[in-house]
Amino acid sequence: MFFGLTSDTSVPIMTWLGNSVLVTVIITASRVFFDSLACYALSRLAFRGRGFMFMALLAVTSVPGVVLLVPKFLIVTYLGIFDTYTAMILPLMVHAAGIFIMKQFFASVSVSIKEAARMDGASVFQTFWSVVLPMARPSLITLTILSFQGSWNEFSHFLVVTQSPGLKTMVTGLAGLASGELGAGTQFPLKLCAALLTTIPSPRSSSLSSDTSSAVRTRARRRAEQPLLQACARRGSSRGPDGADHQPEAEDRHDRADDGPQRRARHHAA
Repeated sequence: MFFGLTSDTSVPIMTWLGNSVLVTVIITASRVFFDSLACYALSRLAFRGRGFMFMALLAVTSVPGVVLLVPKFLIVTYLGIFDTYTAMILPLMVHAAGIFIMKQFFASVSVSIKEAARMDGASVFQTFWSVVLPMARPSLITLTILSFQGSWNEFSHFLVVTQSPGLKTMVTGLAGLASGELGAGTQFPLKLCAALLTTIPSPRSSSLSSDTSSAVRTRARRRAEQPLLQACARRGSSRGPDGADHQPEAEDRHDRADDGPQRRARHHAA
């Protein structure tokens, strides 16, 4: 679907939107999966050079992204994937900051959980996928939101590795539309429409993150309070309507039942 009067001034907004959705979904899913795998290996698997590798990842996060634009262009050109979806997605499938976020959680998981899963016959991947990863739901939600926002708002990388108008995303297409390279005239309604479509996911993902975080905290609080509530229910079953604890009275009846033969012997003697 195109918006414009002629082919010279047409603006494929729906194509940009489709590219943004496709690239964002793939990058977000890839980052959540591969970052989780990497941080589990760095925090729970013992191998030589683990500390050095983690420090190297932290060093990568300190490098400005602008410095990496020329190396990215040279690498994707050398590999022959320039101006393709592969060039847009492949370099962004893993992020060092996401590995750091997930590693802090996996490092706090008790080692006894992994040992218990190993004793049950689970492999390394089964322990990661079925035991440890479900416990990392808050961190996974945080990583998903950050990855979605980062990949949706990505501009410099897509600008360097693509050239065709059909591979533009909402951000790069809006930049070209604002600069006037897609046609003459002001086109303010079209610019405002594109800006609205570009900015909708960011506040929505932020509100979703806050709602999900509050829901996770509520479930965790209820899960933590459940043993206490069960103990209170068991204790309340031993109380009468007046709220008094009747356990001592039962013990008194038991003591009086034990004294029954002695009372009967005293009665016959009298």
